[in-house]
Amino acid sequence: MKQRTLHVLLATTLLLLTALAAVPRPAYGQKDPTTFRGVVHYVESGPGANVDGIATAFLVGGVGGGVAVARMQSSLGPLLSGVLGDNPTTGQVSAFVSKSVPVDLAGMLPLSARYDARLTFTLEQQPDDTFTLREGSVQWVTSNRAEISGDGTYLSDDYGGSGQEALDPATDSIVLSFDFGGEQPTYSLEIDVSHRQVTSGNSIWSAANGAIVMRSRSQGGIETLSGNVMGEEIPEEVTRTEPHVRGIYYHHQGPLSELQFMETYRNLLDAQVLVEYEIFDSCTARLVWPTENERITLEECYSCNLEADLMAAVVPSAWAESLEWSLPQFGGKAANYRPDDRRGAEMYVWYDPPAPQRNSDFGPLEISASFVGSTESCQDPPPRKVRIFFPRDGTNNPDGSMPNWYYYWTDTRAAQGHAGAIIYDGACHDYGYYDGLGDLAKANQIYVCDIFASGNPSTNPLTGKVTEGIDLFAATVLHEWTHLENRKDWWGAASYDPSLDADRDLVKDDREAAYRLNPRVQDTFGLGFRDCEVTAYLQEDTWPTGSANSEDWSDPGKQSGS
Repeated sequence: MKQRTLHVLLATTLLLLTALAAVPRPAYGQKDPTTFRGVVHYVESGPGANVDGIATAFLVGGVGGGVAVARMQSSLGPLLSGVLGDNPTTGQVSAFVSKSVPVDLAGMLPLSARYDARLTFTLEQQPDDTFTLREGSVQWVTSNRAEISGDGTYLSDDYGGSGQEALDPATDSIVLSFDFGGEQPTYSLEIDVSHRQVTSGNSIWSAANGAIVMRSRSQGGIETLSGNVMGEEIPEEVTRTEPHVRGIYYHHQGPLSELQFMETYRNLLDAQVLVEYEIFDSCTARLVWPTENERITLEECYSCNLEADLMAAVVPSAWAESLEWSLPQFGGKAANYRPDDRRGAEMYVWYDPPAPQRNSDFGPLEISASFVGSTESCQDPPPRKVRIFFPRDGTNNPDGSMPNWYYYWTDTRAAQGHAGAIIYDGACHDYGYYDGLGDLAKANQIYVCDIFASGNPSTNPLTGKVTEGIDLFAATVLHEWTHLENRKDWWGAASYDPSLDADRDLVKDDREAAYRLNPRVQDTFGLGFRDCEVTAYLQEDTWPTGSANSEDWSDPGKQSGS
């Protein structure tokens, strides 16, 4: 994971250097000026992260949120430049100030507040080669809860809200500038944006053991105040008709390697601040695993079915949570995902057991992923096809009493339309057999044995043709079906009649000449078997090798590469 991040970072840096150092620079006013995109995740946790409520006003003092505190810290920068160096960042100033404030406000104050915002934006090159805000949006969520009690007094706040708002280049500012004059190219990023923070909630202040009660209620940004004093009701009054305006202010300067950057610090109110951002020239994703045409084989246990770990490389990585995976049904079942929202650069996917009923359910399966939400500028990765196989010698098919190869191959052309008349016999020690000569009840069925235990590949002793895998299964079916057809041809509706077979080779005497067999010799060609096998081996040889390869989804098998 770290290696992929490093590659993304190096690639982004190279793209930026290439774009910015090009000579001559594109003239301002061209149809397609150079642009960059950015994603910023800004989080405050602790005092001042949200200023709604009576209790919070007592505890924090009504300071106007993050932007006022951040600007206050920024104004200290020039005064502290001698100590911290030229142009200290917000985090550096904050760390210095925090050292001089020994009081842990976040640990002392009985409140819990959080503000979480995600900025997405596009920056456009200006004549002075700085990049300024062209368009963007802010998506935010906030909450605060506080409770104080004692000596007949009680205060509590419970507020929350969320929303999304477009950034306005006329009032919001995001400026990215570069300096290539020193030994190491650097950049400066300054963010100064604001939005309406619509919250809802309630505050209660009770004093003098309930003799004085004040209630503040906010609904959609409209705030009202009511209560009672010494039994006298205070009518509800609108005290605010517009929601708070919340600001985000941040500044950072660093080498180009920090265009993907994260830092944490405490502001002057002792709230913990997290800032994480990426500046990039494109938003793309690439499916890393599985690779194209990757072979995925089911596990062998009966309670197992298809499962896989999926992985994508997303640039910028902040968009990973907006990448949504999609897989089709497999064996008539929908895919399960973890995480269950189907989003992220890494995904575990599985299908409930048992394995599919049909052989045709195996084979190509398309995996796709696409960006959702506020990612119109992102390019969806091309879908990827993988190949799904079953373990050839396992028994985790829906029947469970026969090997997978037999269960699924009877559902292919290798069964030659005889699937309903084929019976598996794992106890026999041959490739197959026909038992219908002496038992008319079995006249219309053939048996296939464990062909892999009997020898795979196999050589036709009459013709020398070698077959293996699904071709061996097909040849076995054709061999035994020839015995079934010969019984009908030679003996009709009756059972075998030894009086009509002088050499007891199970070929009717008056039919031996048609196959150039000697009716007085049981093994005409001296091959070690009766002449009835000659016709079966000759017919077996007519199976076109490879004609069922496209349906062979066994592993090992004709398409698995093993």
